[in-house]
Amino acid sequence: MSAGEPTSPARQSLRTLRGTVSARPLWVKRLVGQGAKDGRALFLCGSALALGPTWCYARSAMAARPEPLETDLPSAPRPGTYARGAETVDTIIKAALRVLIDEGAGAFTIRRIAAECGMKVGNVSYHFPKKELLIQTLLDDIIANYDKLLERTVRQPGLDAEERLRLIVVMCLDDIAGKRTTRLFTELWALANHNGFVADRVRLFYQRVHDFIAVYVAELNPALSAQDVRDVALFISASMEGATPFLGYEKPWAGRMSAFTAIAAHSLVMLAKTITPAQITGLANRA
Repeated sequence: MSAGEPTSPARQSLRTLRGTVSARPLWVKRLVGQGAKDGRALFLCGSALALGPTWCYARSAMAARPEPLETDLPSAPRPGTYARGAETVDTIIKAALRVLIDEGAGAFTIRRIAAECGMKVGNVSYHFPKKELLIQTLLDDIIANYDKLLERTVRQPGLDAEERLRLIVVMCLDDIAGKRTTRLFTELWALANHNGFVADRVRLFYQRVHDFIAVYVAELNPALSAQDVRDVALFISASMEGATPFLGYEKPWAGRMSAFTAIAAHSLVMLAKTITPAQITGLANRA
């Protein structure tokens, strides 16, 4: 047994999975192979593998997301910012994130954030004169980290468009199930209701998410127009985000998120592959 091999009973489960996936697509084999190197791997495959790759997904693939702590968010590189200044900005951003997640939008003030990170109000205001700038930097950092995660998982060679879209669905729903994303975006939506700048930044954030999805929708269904692709991507994104108040962290049906994810990974990919322009137009004309 190698140094990184999980101990029994995890090792026994891994051996079983290795035998089961021998004829499966490359992305399934990769995820099982990851389990051999990472003792944290918790695969939700088991008997579901018998139903095919549509129903097989691994939470450990999502463990790659850069989240050392639930409320920590490593900031994206900031060109032109010297090292000490960058460290200060990161400290402020992480404090702002904690306040927003743990105390809500009502507590999201420069004064409260300064207290949280142990700085003077003037020091925080020097970097972020308005809390709206904090929101902008926060969302820019989140999308940059999601982009890195996509590079490590979804954009790996050997995967087709169907497998990539399925992984995006799994990644997003896995993220929604966490405390950080459930609470952060609920509070951002609340802020967006009363602040046009925040509303626009949230819109731009989700537009990037829609763009990620649209790339694979267009590959899966070339009969769709560019607008059809955008509409389907919007539907997929909205279907996942809509799960937040029902299945997010500590929400009423959080315990059913694994089943919801399996259904979503199957149905949303199938929708992207099979919906026709006529169906989209017909539904739009009835609205």
